[in-house]
Amino acid sequence: MAVPERTVAVTGAAAANLAAQPAPDFTLEALDGRLVRLADLKGQVVLVNIWATWCPPCVREIPRLERTYQRYRDQGFVLLGVNTTYQDDRAKVATFARDQGISYPVLLDTTGEVGRSYASSLMPSSFLIDRAGKIVLVRVGEVDEAQLQEQVAALLANAPAAP
Repeated sequence: MAVPERTVAVTGAAAANLAAQPAPDFTLEALDGRLVRLADLKGQVVLVNIWATWCPPCVREIPRLERTYQRYRDQGFVLLGVNTTYQDDRAKVATFARDQGISYPVLLDTTGEVGRSYASSLMPSSFLIDRAGKIVLVRVGEVDEAQLQEQVAALLANAPAAP
């Protein structure tokens, strides 16, 4: 399947406007204490998933995200779970992630910076970013696992961007 130039499945018009645009950069602390900068992941396929522990659709999609991460992580796919910790405290997020079996990096957005940069007022919100750092899929609401895996596989099949 060819990767579409622009795919949008959203209810939020502001988030939809990000499709086909460069992904806004950010640096956030992960639960393990390391700093993760989105720009450092250029050359890989990245899914930024904005979520919260108190959001039922966010909780329901975690197993789908985990399966996708497990399937593609060794092929150049990175999943960043950006928790809106200005609403959830760090200890609660850490316990929740462990209890849910989340193995992908969980980042702590303590100020709401990423949510604002990505015009994400609804959760969950997911942004699929190609190897060149461009947003190719915006999804507000639960991800469709088959569609996500098809998109990720197609993006991974493309040669890495030239430096």
